[in-house]
Amino acid sequence: METSFLTLKKELVTAPARVLPQEGKPFVVTCDASDVGVGATLEQGGNLVEAISHGFTETEERWPAREKEAFALIFALRRWRHRLLGHNFTLRTDLWSANTVADALLRVKIAALDVKDEDWREVTLSNDQLKEFMGKDGFALKDGYMFQETKAGTKVVVPCSMIPSVLRAYHSDPTGGHLGFAKVLGRISDRYTWKDDWLQYLQTCAFTYRSSRHASSGYSPFELLRCRIPRLGIDVAPPRTLSEGEVIQEMKQYSERVRGEARKSLGRAADRMKEQYDGHHKVTPSQIVMGQRVYWKRPAPVGKGGSRKLHPLFQGPFEVIKILGPKTVTLKGRIGQSTASTDQLKPAQGPSSITLADLRGRGRPKKKNTG
Repeated sequence: METSFLTLKKELVTAPARVLPQEGKPFVVTCDASDVGVGATLEQGGNLVEAISHGFTETEERWPAREKEAFALIFALRRWRHRLLGHNFTLRTDLWSANTVADALLRVKIAALDVKDEDWREVTLSNDQLKEFMGKDGFALKDGYMFQETKAGTKVVVPCSMIPSVLRAYHSDPTGGHLGFAKVLGRISDRYTWKDDWLQYLQTCAFTYRSSRHASSGYSPFELLRCRIPRLGIDVAPPRTLSEGEVIQEMKQYSERVRGEARKSLGRAADRMKEQYDGHHKVTPSQIVMGQRVYWKRPAPVGKGGSRKLHPLFQGPFEVIKILGPKTVTLKGRIGQSTASTDQLKPAQGPSSITLADLRGRGRPKKKNTG
């Protein structure tokens, strides 16, 4: 007993001898995880080449045991990638034996969910929709699981019936942390993907939108277009029985009343939005007055292959013929009337601007006869 104790004590206090790696010999990677951190060793021929460790942060300490073991595996392989890449090696870990990182990661991803492996495989193999993706866009079926190879790595394809389990595990579960939308989405999208049949839900989504009342009008688009309240799947009251004439008369009265009220509601909504906008944006009354001549900041159109660099920034002059509001006026020019914002105007000073046509009309000055 004393001899065994002394031998154990010696092993504990004596640092293991490290050796230099030798080309051609296989490596053995051993990794393990505890509640406080992970550790890994790289061996060759039974001799220690290197040992590494990593202490968990507070967040990492809350990970499930399988995710901690997977982290130890990834931590070791990333650290010794330059030695292991292109060489045969043995990987040792507590929970499973793995030949590739993808197999180990799959176990972690599935184990994090409240789903049995056999249930997941059964749903995947019986899902005709997933089978359609076989061989497309990097999809592959292996050991009852569907994978997709992406630029971000290998992801597990989730059957539609398993999506609630994924969402619950990464949000509502105690290890999920009840994170916000963006963080939960990021964690899930790094590991999983799923293919929804959007055509199946498109009509339902469209009807939901059209039958929902809008805050601005107070009515749903369905009511304004069909002149009646839409029937939903949960309605239990039987529909009314009316003659064709009664239906037309009722729809006409309903249309006049509802559309009139909707117009008033839209007007009130516009006033509210204007009031909110004006509350955040100070509107300074313009100094532009009726009858004033102004230049309008509106670059002239340029033909194909042309350039705006040599064209004047302002056009005009224009005459202000009507004040529409604090920042809006009506202008009159050579080509008719236009509405403009006073922020794009500047007073015209001096004579009217000289246009390119005026310059062409003048021609070159005549030379004086000195003979």
